[in-house]
Amino acid sequence: MNWFLNLIRRKPIVKILALIGAVILWSFVMQDQNPMIDTSYRVPVTMLNAPEGSKVEIAEESVRIKLRGARSAIAAVDEDDLKAVVNLNGVEPGTHKVKIHTVIPQGVEAVEISPETVEVTIDPIVQRTMEVTLIRGGQIPKDMAVAGISSEPSAVTVEGPSS
Repeated sequence: MNWFLNLIRRKPIVKILALIGAVILWSFVMQDQNPMIDTSYRVPVTMLNAPEGSKVEIAEESVRIKLRGARSAIAAVDEDDLKAVVNLNGVEPGTHKVKIHTVIPQGVEAVEISPETVEVTIDPIVQRTMEVTLIRGGQIPKDMAVAGISSEPSAVTVEGPSS
């Protein structure tokens, strides 16, 4: 046990400096083994809280998300973990630019989202009842005659976007 205490007591400054150097070298090697990298993913845009009874059109079907993180964290990212969401809660009918929100796993950060906003058009679905009007056209052969024209039903209901 004495030899161990003598070993510690001799040249303590050199030993402390060697320990600090070893820690710095270890952290450098660990950083070099798992460096920060960037990568990009194409993610489909999903809509939340789309108004009932409306046709919703979105200008961009997908966005590009650029992620930055340690190589091990980026390697663990699955494309299903990434989400690009447009929240349409409270958005009135018409054309609007809406901000895209992203959901990404822990350990990585979103550096860039392209585009950051997306154009959304909300068009309410309407119904109209219209009378059926028959228009006689074409030529009737000379040896035939038209006894009458009628339609059943006399009105139809048409449904579609108001535009």
